[in-house]
Amino acid sequence: MNFPVRPEELNVSFLTEALGARAGDIRSARVEFVGDAVGNTSDVYFVHMDVRDGAGLPETLVAKMIPRFDGAIEVCKTLRLFEREIENYRVIAGRSPIRVPELIWSDYDPDTSLGIMIMEDCSYCDSFDQTRPVPSSLEDLEKIFDSAADLHAAWWDSTELSDSSVLLQPGHPVRQRFAEMVTGGWESLLSGGPGAETIPDSGKQIARIFTDSIADLWGPLAPTHQLTVMHLDFRIDNIFYDRTEDRPVIFDWQGASVGRGACDLAYLMATGFEPAFRRRYELQLLQRYHQRLQSAGVNGYSFDALEQDYVFGLMHSLWVVPFTAILDLSSERGQALADKIIGGIFTAISDRKADEVFKRYLTGQQT
Repeated sequence: MNFPVRPEELNVSFLTEALGARAGDIRSARVEFVGDAVGNTSDVYFVHMDVRDGAGLPETLVAKMIPRFDGAIEVCKTLRLFEREIENYRVIAGRSPIRVPELIWSDYDPDTSLGIMIMEDCSYCDSFDQTRPVPSSLEDLEKIFDSAADLHAAWWDSTELSDSSVLLQPGHPVRQRFAEMVTGGWESLLSGGPGAETIPDSGKQIARIFTDSIADLWGPLAPTHQLTVMHLDFRIDNIFYDRTEDRPVIFDWQGASVGRGACDLAYLMATGFEPAFRRRYELQLLQRYHQRLQSAGVNGYSFDALEQDYVFGLMHSLWVVPFTAILDLSSERGQALADKIIGGIFTAISDRKADEVFKRYLTGQQT
């Protein structure tokens, strides 16, 4: 690999070359680990630079690098996360009418599937905390739903979806491996493996239905119309809010997939907010999203269809549960995040009887 793999390698020499700077433009560089990034499949660092006046360089960058945790490294390799995220930023995120961090420099090694990303520092934006019970404001959440609608409308049933080599879609070899990892993780949880105690007894039968079906749902039973780009990991921890532009900043595009956009909304609501808040506002937010889709030119997609896709998406969100094993459960925030994700998904499924809608998808009664 010809790129930095350790933070100390983010030195003046590398940064000068990567940023196309002149000798002397960067006088020194200091790297700071973002220590609360629990559960990430990468390690994230601030790169603070002392730059020459007039050099036109930022004083701070963000570096996304190979994770130190062995389990996260294996996930990176198996799912080719760096390769896919870099390409998704270039092709998908960069061409969508939403705010994403600028990807300044990147590289990856196809032999190891590991890489590095140097990105715009968006820490001046407001950040959200997924372990909090409610968002900072309903207005912020409305703008997040607006951005989701803009992303989904821009790619709605686009012929370019099937041409993409990096989006996870039926038949994609990485999606097949992803389904195998999800299935294997759930089999371990349901047979009493590590983390089994986090699964509520009332949810085990539901989890079994999901586990037995996910390979087909991500394969031969996958929908073939009303498709778009799904972020997949569309949770509140992966979103900042840029007050200067008055819109969200969406990052972490490793999981970008082809599917029903409502699954992003279900995942956001189930994993991010307390049940009482979700119950109060989910219908209102879905109506706003649907109206924005229509305003962007999406036709032939009724609100009833959207709501059914949203409820299906609550079950679909179970894909993430086995990956909570990547979280640092020794930290207070890591444990709180795992509890919030797992408890929120199962409560939402129960509230909306999502397992019944899921079964209708499996039998072809819902498409």
